[in-house]
Amino acid sequence: MSDISGTVKVSIVGEFMVQRYEEDREPSFYEAPLACPVCESDIGLTLVARRRDSSVECPNGHTWQDPSIAAAKVRRLVFLSWTGQAVADPSSVAYTNTVPALDEDAARADLPAGWTEPGEDDVYRNVEIGSSVYFDHGLLTMALMYARRLAMMSLPVDGGLWQRLQPQMGGSAIDAHMAIVLTALAMYEVSVRSGNHDVGEAALAQVEAMLRPENAAGLRALFPVAYPPKQFVPELRAADVQRLAHADSDTFERWRRAAADITTIALDTTVERTAAYAGRLGQRGLLVAKDPYRQQHDDDLTWYLN
Repeated sequence: MSDISGTVKVSIVGEFMVQRYEEDREPSFYEAPLACPVCESDIGLTLVARRRDSSVECPNGHTWQDPSIAAAKVRRLVFLSWTGQAVADPSSVAYTNTVPALDEDAARADLPAGWTEPGEDDVYRNVEIGSSVYFDHGLLTMALMYARRLAMMSLPVDGGLWQRLQPQMGGSAIDAHMAIVLTALAMYEVSVRSGNHDVGEAALAQVEAMLRPENAAGLRALFPVAYPPKQFVPELRAADVQRLAHADSDTFERWRRAAADITTIALDTTVERTAAYAGRLGQRGLLVAKDPYRQQHDDDLTWYLN
């Protein structure tokens, strides 16, 4: 079912409805069965995703590309089949969260021995206090939400990333999790260095630069501490603190490369859609949307902390 390109296939039972557009038609947008342009077969089709490309195969041996079938859509359909979820509405597939779950103790880290409260002028504390208006969370906690949303968008787009991070493809859920953590730490560091209290103002290009090898090594030593009312609270999981401290160079590089890919794919996709969205995280429609489908994606951060 897979190879180094992250190739997957989905066999469709019955018709598969897709959205079409005709300028002179009323209404211009409408749904129609996906059909072979050669023999008009609309039953027994197979959707294929390879790398970042997609294609459709009919039972009579014809292969073509259809603008309504993206590689990410095919991989989301595959994920739904893995998890036994029915696809009642193909248009809702775009909101499917394909980030693999990591079942482990999600307890917060303890404050390290010898840790001292930062001074009033310390930039880290100032930034954290400033960000505590967001549900009494600190800056990293909000960055984790943004990082996970980027992973949700990027993971099914690219076959190589999909294969490296999906357990069903031989990948690693731990690698997927740590890639999100490193992406969030990069967002955190970009925000801290700029003195900005809103992670949504972090530029994707700056986050991408922070994840380059010469910069990412410093992320391992970060230990963000939030300041909700009356107490300091570490924001990282205890398990993540241990992994960052003890991972060998090859393992850390694997996480870094996955984090960099998540950010680069998101940046590429953003630029492809419209240059106006190429700036900051908060301008990404996926990141700030209040759509009820998207609110099912653990945005309350229960996926990260108990």
